[in-house]
Amino acid sequence: MLWRLPNCQYVSLGVNAEDLLCTGYEMAVILVVDDSKEIRVMLQDILQLEGHTVLIAENGTLGLGIFKSRTDEIDLLISDIYMPEMDGLEVIRVAKNEKPELKIIAMSAGDTKGNLASLGFAGDFGAQHLLTKPFRMPDLLEAVNRLLAD
Repeated sequence: MLWRLPNCQYVSLGVNAEDLLCTGYEMAVILVVDDSKEIRVMLQDILQLEGHTVLIAENGTLGLGIFKSRTDEIDLLISDIYMPEMDGLEVIRVAKNEKPELKIIAMSAGDTKGNLASLGFAGDFGAQHLLTKPFRMPDLLEAVNRLLAD
């Protein structure tokens, strides 16, 4: 049996699955930086369903440009690690340097050989949560909710 809670939305996040989208914090401004259009659109759609404002960038250079122009507004950065022009480690390093209280989720499928070492380095640069692609949307939402609630 699925209990319905007030002030929560229920949406399908997968085949024959209904997941709860419910928050205990004010909606956030989230910057998503990923070179995969499919990932950007998917994250934008699901995070907007939760009521967040989502900004997207297709590479690290554009992502940092958005971040620098809206630093005070951005509550959470979600960044891929391997991208053209500027990698996610540099994005995380610069963003964290400019806004130490920034919440950060780093994600990666690894390099061309599947090596995930750089994802671990993201934690050293200031990412509070690491996600290995592919990941489940409930896992992402749990990380977003946990970081924003802190």
